[in-house]
Amino acid sequence: MDAPRGKLYTEGVPRWYEHPDRPLEVDVAILPLLNDTGIDVYCYDPWASNRTLSAQLSEPLNIIGFPFGVTSGGALGIWVRGFIATDIALDSDDRPCFLVDSRTRSGQSGSPVIAFSPAGAATHVASGGLATLAHDLEEFFGVYSGRINEKSDLGIVWKAKVVCDIIDGKKQAIL
Repeated sequence: MDAPRGKLYTEGVPRWYEHPDRPLEVDVAILPLLNDTGIDVYCYDPWASNRTLSAQLSEPLNIIGFPFGVTSGGALGIWVRGFIATDIALDSDDRPCFLVDSRTRSGQSGSPVIAFSPAGAATHVASGGLATLAHDLEEFFGVYSGRINEKSDLGIVWKAKVVCDIIDGKKQAIL
C-alpha cells in the first residue's frame, strides 16, 4: 500500500523532521509551517538554558493543547496543569524525557509544556526563594507526548533539548 499523500507528505516523502540519532525512541517530530498567514505563532526558545522559574519535583507545569479536540476562544489551546513527577535533571528510562502527573487526554500530544507565572505573583525561582515578578514569565520545558498507559495520569514530557537536537540534526543534514 502506498504512503498517504496529503499535507504531511510531499511526493510521498514525509515533511516532518525526526530525532537524528533516535527516531524510533523519541516521540517528537517537527513539522515546518509553509504558510502561516492568519496564524498567531507563540514562540518558545528551546535553547534557553537560563531558568528563572523553579522546576523541582512536585512543582507545577502547564500543558497547552486540545483535549478531545476542544479549543478555547475558537482556536486557542486548553491549559492543563501537571506536576513534575520525576527529576527533570535526570533522563527517564535512559531517554531525554521526564514524567508529569496530570489529567491529560487524547488530543494533547505535541503540546508545549511550560512553567508559567503571572505578573505580581509570588513565585519560586530557580535561584531559590520567592520573587514577585513585574511581568508574566513563561519558560519552555518540553513537548508532551502522551500518558505512560491509558489508566495512568503519568505523562511523558520530552525535554526541550530534544527539539534542539531535531532542528540541529536537520541543519546538519542540509549542510
